[in-house]
Amino acid sequence: MAEPEHPRIGIFLCECAGEISSHIDLDDLALRAQACPDVMYVGTRSLWCSPDGLSALNSLIAGKQLDRVIIAGCSPRTHGILFRSQVEEVGLNWNFCQIVSLREHCARVHPGQKPAATDKANRLLRIGVAAARDAEAVEQMEVEVAPVVAVIGGGIAGMTTALSLARRGIDVKLIEQNSALGGTLRRLARLYPNHMDAGSFLAIRVKAVEANERIEVLLGTRMVSLKGHPGAFEVAAERSGGEESIPVGAVVFATGADEWIPSTDRDGSGVISLTDLLISLRKGKLPAERIVLVVSSGGPISRIPASTDLFAHSVLECVEHIRELRPGASVAVLFQDLPMTAKKAAQDLHGSGVRFIRYSPENPPRIKTGAVEVRERGTGDLLQIDTDLTVMATGLAPSEGTRQMGELPILWQDEYGFLIEPCLRLRPGEVFDRGIYVAGTAHGPANVLESMAQGFSAASRALGFIQAGKIAKRALVAVVDEEVCRGCGQCEEVCPFGAAVLTSRENNGIRRSVIDEVLCTGCGFCVSECISGAIRLPYLTDRQVRRMVAEAGS
Repeated sequence: MAEPEHPRIGIFLCECAGEISSHIDLDDLALRAQACPDVMYVGTRSLWCSPDGLSALNSLIAGKQLDRVIIAGCSPRTHGILFRSQVEEVGLNWNFCQIVSLREHCARVHPGQKPAATDKANRLLRIGVAAARDAEAVEQMEVEVAPVVAVIGGGIAGMTTALSLARRGIDVKLIEQNSALGGTLRRLARLYPNHMDAGSFLAIRVKAVEANERIEVLLGTRMVSLKGHPGAFEVAAERSGGEESIPVGAVVFATGADEWIPSTDRDGSGVISLTDLLISLRKGKLPAERIVLVVSSGGPISRIPASTDLFAHSVLECVEHIRELRPGASVAVLFQDLPMTAKKAAQDLHGSGVRFIRYSPENPPRIKTGAVEVRERGTGDLLQIDTDLTVMATGLAPSEGTRQMGELPILWQDEYGFLIEPCLRLRPGEVFDRGIYVAGTAHGPANVLESMAQGFSAASRALGFIQAGKIAKRALVAVVDEEVCRGCGQCEEVCPFGAAVLTSRENNGIRRSVIDEVLCTGCGFCVSECISGAIRLPYLTDRQVRRMVAEAGS
């Protein structure tokens, strides 16, 4: 649809059930708005977002033959999608609807200042009119989705994800860098709190994965890069036979975590990690008669409460196992605090002769040769516990594979190095599914059941993404003028999503920037950094910005 030289603009003022109208004179605002250029209609209603309000909005747009709409009410973060989708129903382009936030920017921040708030609201409306007059149409694009999912990591979370997808008819490439499936579960002896044998639990799931015809297990394979975009990724996988490219529609990262082991706790031969003890117990061996287990939170990773709780449960399971293997063994557990879910088990063990000693973080245990010195938190007494073996339970840290995946432009890491996903509740404007999911301890500390639950969740979201067959996205993306682009590469360097890439022209080999429309989020980094002015954002043009700034200063 051709854009009119003089658009017909409609302004819809919202009282917001009194929350706006109590602080802004909407009658005065409506009179001022009617004097703005190209404004053909100004209307006020209690709630334009109500079903009746949306119906009236559609009728007025059609009846007044409006081709630009300004909703002056709530924040665009909360109601932008609602109103812009609504105007599409009457044939207007999504970008021809502007949202002016009178509630957040005026009413709530200027209580008791009605004249000043009304003046500010008028300036914001004029800015909105300027943006609407020069708005360009933003079209919708569609991308086909490859019906294959790559699951990176063959631990319990990865296997759960793969099985869930395969049982719903989705082909899965399960990539595991080790020579066997199972991940951390292969090192566990028993599972808390039901004391189930970890080996038997794991064997059932490995057998199910290997027997499923829709799952291709790639052992001894490492993912080295991820290219492409949602729906059409290219996973570069490296194995002994070389490197291969695997086309997939979505990717689930279940790369796991490892025990965080500080070097200072490993100096003596009588000090081992909790993982070392678990391996011994898995073999049915008890390495010593006198054992002290220290649930420590001295490291940066182990300060995450979920990590400390997870290791507290693991320690209690180890103590149970030790008591069964050798009832006469001397066992002491040193801790700062225990989760509520573990206190009943700790009380039962204490009744059977296991010592539980609480210490404060200011006075951590001191490990000596043949003994551990600790100051009891409640009494302040300094205790020395003779021991043949000290076991340190310090928490989880991201695995090497998880850290490597976090370096990909399409993934983000938290302060500890665990992988994170964007939250729809925190970013309601981001409705485009990126086809990237994270499960298990790659997300953060989690036990076996929690990792499986995350695997089911990732599989459910990936299933919906794949079954859609194609993804639709409004093209809120940057556009490059190849005739102006000088190929400096600045856009490629600053793009946080890997959407801007320099490519060579076939006819002359000159490098020019190309924007991947699927990966691009329209953030504008490349536009602001382009020294030649070759990149623009159609949904927010330079001309619009200049007009809006002029109105703001008038």
